[in-house]
Amino acid sequence: MDRVLSNCKWCFDSKEMLKHLIVAIGSKLDEDVWNEVQTFKKTLVKLFKDRDEDVELFETATYLKKFPHMLIECVPMDKEVECATNKKLVDLKNKDVRRAVPNGLPFFTVDFGLDPGFAHVIEDERIFPRNFAQEIICGMFDQDHSIWRNNGRIILMHRGRK
Repeated sequence: MDRVLSNCKWCFDSKEMLKHLIVAIGSKLDEDVWNEVQTFKKTLVKLFKDRDEDVELFETATYLKKFPHMLIECVPMDKEVECATNKKLVDLKNKDVRRAVPNGLPFFTVDFGLDPGFAHVIEDERIFPRNFAQEIICGMFDQDHSIWRNNGRIILMHRGRK
């Protein structure tokens, strides 16, 4: 078990965790923290909007019963990059993820800046790729998703920065 946890890319004590990308960690989420996260997302969206960029926000929650993992990723993009929609997705236009996904089910969400996005219930956590968001982003840039393993630098390289 220790070996598994020490190699988990989402566990803070793991040697694989990219700690320099962490903004905050926690184990519970009450209403005040939920509101703080939403405010933080708004601040990120404004930051990138001021740079004439969009930002995609990916949220993944898995293994909620035994070893809960929850991650929100923020990926800045040039404004002209667009996402396609999937028919199996739950539209979050009129509700947030807390009301769209039944409590205790693993899920993945994407928000388009402050615009509501979509949620997807993860049916089988064993086969759901932990790097699903990175695979989608890399696909949008016509890049192989394995390039993301280089500390997520594909996005910065695409945007002309190193």
